[in-house]
Amino acid sequence: FALFYVSSLQLQPAAALWPQIICLTGMALSAANIVISGVKWQKERDQAAVFPLDPGQIKRGLILTVVAAVWIFTIPRIGFLISSTVFTGIIVLIFEPVKDKKHIVRDIIVTILFSVFLFAMFSLLGIRFPRGILI
Repeated sequence: FALFYVSSLQLQPAAALWPQIICLTGMALSAANIVISGVKWQKERDQAAVFPLDPGQIKRGLILTVVAAVWIFTIPRIGFLISSTVFTGIIVLIFEPVKDKKHIVRDIIVTILFSVFLFAMFSLLGIRFPRGILI
């Protein structure tokens, strides 16, 4: 959330408002979750589960972090809409549990429809997507 918040500072004030609200809300909820988990852990004193994440969860977290960093890096270069569509598709395809033709086609169609829907919503609100230097 902090990474996305810092990235949203580059947007126009009107366009940055919604992402910043989402990021601040996410940071507050994450902090609350940390506090609640800490209180539960302190009460249970379960020393056997000091590090509750398994290797698969760590791998997925690292993949998401790298993809998010590359996405944020590409926004100024190819624009918000194109980079968001591409990286949403990448994330959906990476984490699709069933990788057959039917599911992959469905994921691509949903990603494109989602991007078109977001573009239409932002256009109705009068918010312009950041354009890249290459497009």
